[in-house]
Amino acid sequence: MKMTDASSWRIRGPLAALAGFVSALCFLPFGLALIFPIGPALWMHAQQLASTRKQAIITGLIFGAASYFTGMSFLLVLLEYSWLALVLLPMGVLYVLPFSVVTVWGSFALEERAGLPRSVGLLLIYVLLEKVRTLGDLSLPGDLIAHALGTQPAWLVWTPWGGAHVVALIAFSSGALLEWAWRNRSRPKRAGMILAAGLGVWFAPVLSDAVSTDDSEAGPEFRVGIVQPFATVKQKMDPAAWPEMRSRLERLSREAAENTDLVLWPETARPGRILWEEGTPFADEEMQTFSQEIGVPILYGAEIVPWVRDEKTGKRRPTGIYNGAVLVRPDSATAEWYGKHRLLPFVEGVPFAEFIGWDPSKRRPNAKKKSYLTLLGNFRPGPKLTVFEIGPARIGVMICYEGIYPTMARDYRRAGANVLTVITNDAWWGESIVPAWHAQVVASRARETGLPVLRAANHGYSTVTDSRGREVARTTLGEITILKATIHPKSVSPTLYSRFGDWPIGAIFLFVLGVAVRARFSPRAA
Repeated sequence: MKMTDASSWRIRGPLAALAGFVSALCFLPFGLALIFPIGPALWMHAQQLASTRKQAIITGLIFGAASYFTGMSFLLVLLEYSWLALVLLPMGVLYVLPFSVVTVWGSFALEERAGLPRSVGLLLIYVLLEKVRTLGDLSLPGDLIAHALGTQPAWLVWTPWGGAHVVALIAFSSGALLEWAWRNRSRPKRAGMILAAGLGVWFAPVLSDAVSTDDSEAGPEFRVGIVQPFATVKQKMDPAAWPEMRSRLERLSREAAENTDLVLWPETARPGRILWEEGTPFADEEMQTFSQEIGVPILYGAEIVPWVRDEKTGKRRPTGIYNGAVLVRPDSATAEWYGKHRLLPFVEGVPFAEFIGWDPSKRRPNAKKKSYLTLLGNFRPGPKLTVFEIGPARIGVMICYEGIYPTMARDYRRAGANVLTVITNDAWWGESIVPAWHAQVVASRARETGLPVLRAANHGYSTVTDSRGREVARTTLGEITILKATIHPKSVSPTLYSRFGDWPIGAIFLFVLGVAVRARFSPRAA
């Protein structure tokens, strides 16, 4: 008996909300990621109950709202610093809701016009849009399903050949089979076979990982001392607190430097800014002197302010500010630096500034009225990627937010890096779940590129992850400490993903496009 719209809604609405809630909980660091296909299965079943496009779109909106209000609720932690956190949460949800609408509308249209099963269309379009959400200044790569499985790197075993989006394809394919098995529950034998297939798809990466070769210990030794100073947000912003911060950093660094090849500091760990006259060799004399004292190179986060001399007034005129990473060596008077490429929207820079032709970081110094936009952030993106070479290690640095971008790690791998580092602050998030989630993300970057990852956190979790995505060492939250580890950087051929990028996304796009074009020009469509 066919359900009425009212009876369908009583099931469809709550089911879509439950699907979103389950998906978000699996995404967050609660240890539920292994049951991820259940969320897509529930969503697909809710979509199957929709008999019109309007019903499908409403169901998609419910799923998206439930999922992202749950998953992005961590933003409320920022209320400690600003009431704007109340605005950021609904803004983030509104940003992603159109993706949910396109997903369900597209799957409904493909079924109606081309006969493609709705669940198949939904999984294909979802994976395509997962890629789209990583593009542009307002990108949202943090919600990649691959990031949910950072503590279970066996599920990432196929990312070296297909990238992070392969995990979404596996999870939604398994979910589609689970939903299909449920719809066939009146035929137990058939339902059992479909269920077995769904579980087989989900656990196939684990079986593949079990038989793969482990060569993470190959290559020369490289010893690292990671410093975790645990400076609060207020301390980092208060010049009066900088002497104590520097004393703490130096004390920890002396300990970290014993029998190591590199001392690694977190994001913006250096108290004060580096002022650098453009056109002269880049240097940080203060840090250079300290590197000579401990006899070890130091790679550290700092704010970098280049300046030029104003021809009329003779005064220094800043030309920008970078959230940067700097390497000083005990045997060199110059330093190398990298400026963060991917700026956190609004917090560090104005989105699409290069297209609108204006950015607060480039404002006229003599302007009578300051722009309110400078409150949003006035960093500039760095000019180029920098690979820091220290002995056998060729290190690519990702600063905080950049660690959630698969393309950043891929670009470094293509540039010759054989070690990745993520330097971050995380003090903004206090004792919330965010530091734990942020720490598990690096497993995806390690597995995609086949490179070990060093993570230095000011407040959070400093970790060492091997090339197979396995976390081999970590600190605890809020601890003032050092973490020593030995990694084995080696020269190996880039992974298939490193060479060709997200080629499965291109294949899915061509397939969906082909189905749509065939439906458009077929007699049935007419």
